[in-house]
Amino acid sequence: MTRLSIFTVLGASLLAACDCAGAGPRAGGATPYVRCAMREPPAIEAHLGALHLHSEGRVLTIEGAPDPVRLAAFRGAALAEEPLEPALDAIESGAPAMQLVLGSLGDDEAHVETLLRALATLTTPSIVVMGGRDHPADLVAAMAALPEDARERIIDASGFRTIAIGGVALVPVSGAPEGRYARDDQSCGLGAADIDAMVSDLGERGEHARYLVGYAAPSPLAGIEGGEAGSALVAALATRTGARAGLFAWPDVPTPMLVPPLAGPPALLADGSRIGPGVRLVEVSGTGLVDVPAR
Repeated sequence: MTRLSIFTVLGASLLAACDCAGAGPRAGGATPYVRCAMREPPAIEAHLGALHLHSEGRVLTIEGAPDPVRLAAFRGAALAEEPLEPALDAIESGAPAMQLVLGSLGDDEAHVETLLRALATLTTPSIVVMGGRDHPADLVAAMAALPEDARERIIDASGFRTIAIGGVALVPVSGAPEGRYARDDQSCGLGAADIDAMVSDLGERGEHARYLVGYAAPSPLAGIEGGEAGSALVAALATRTGARAGLFAWPDVPTPMLVPPLAGPPALLADGSRIGPGVRLVEVSGTGLVDVPAR
């Protein structure tokens, strides 16, 4: 082996494992990705109105929310060119306890920062779970650019295992399974090793009802011409932890689990129908997820 090829192999190995610019550990293979579920979650201690948010390890607890909890769920505005103020009005009119942002934050740091600054004008916290379109390095940089009071309202939950709120436990599931359908090698992915680590942290059953929330929906899920569109990895996580399927941003197929884009063009679904833009208001309790009609 030549010196050049030795350094090439070593460099590739280091790249696959490094936490470059705070992005997170990486996975190699045919579709490399950032292991966003394995990133260290932020330390949280904040009071936002009636809510008290605090973290311990990989558990984020939000106290003071009603039961059932009302959430405004959506994917971000990665493809939007229009102002976000009308979308924010829709969120406020729904009176949620918090926003749940499932990926598509923006395709560069500037667009991510624009979204975060808009969401930070809301009085309720925005919980972010990155998806296969997202670069964690962009989120890190955009968060750093926000003033301190704005940063309190935006929480990157991609590395948390549980968000305990209102008598339920939301389980963040970040990234594109095995890096497939991720935007590129710098985007968030999810592998079998990540699922094993999540199961180890979560255990087989929890004290409260668990709901998976994130980017990729679990199988079985019918896609184009009846083909399987869901993720077996995410399904395995649900089975092994006693969690229920909750809310997801992808794939674009007709399913009650799908959330719309906050702004931008409607998402074209596999059956030719479209969804969004807008927000999905849901109330979550131990008995299930119930859609709330928009006001």
